[in-house]
Amino acid sequence: MSVNFIYSGGDLVMMLCGNSVTITEDDDRFMDVVGYLRDGLGEADIYNALYEETEEVEGVEDVVEEKGDMYMNGDKVHKTIAARITAQLALGLPTVNLENFLHNIKQNPSFTSREEAYDFLDNKGLPITEDGYVLAYKAVNEDFTGK
Repeated sequence: MSVNFIYSGGDLVMMLCGNSVTITEDDDRFMDVVGYLRDGLGEADIYNALYEETEEVEGVEDVVEEKGDMYMNGDKVHKTIAARITAQLALGLPTVNLENFLHNIKQNPSFTSREEAYDFLDNKGLPITEDGYVLAYKAVNEDFTGK
């Protein structure tokens, strides 16, 4: 069966076995996937090639680790969130806040906005609610104008 895909803005987005899978150009598997598509491999073959050496991350739904990278529903998890998931699991803390954050941020169609959000979280250390929303604040002057 042929694979439905689009290459846009550095992302290769495919439908594999009923799952939307995004592989970015900086993903180590990117050129392998391009080769699979050129060779006409089917959905199941590409899906199996991508996830054959995966290990489920215990305690985190829909997340697997493969060759040192973390993936959620086939999409590579940004290093900032992957590090937070790993750290929270090491402490025995729940990760539902981060899982929901990943589901929420995936809804943003702008790759740049998603990347900037990860960098912002990494820099500011802002908490994330159980439903995946960032608790942020803005410092203001006495007249409520921005600083």
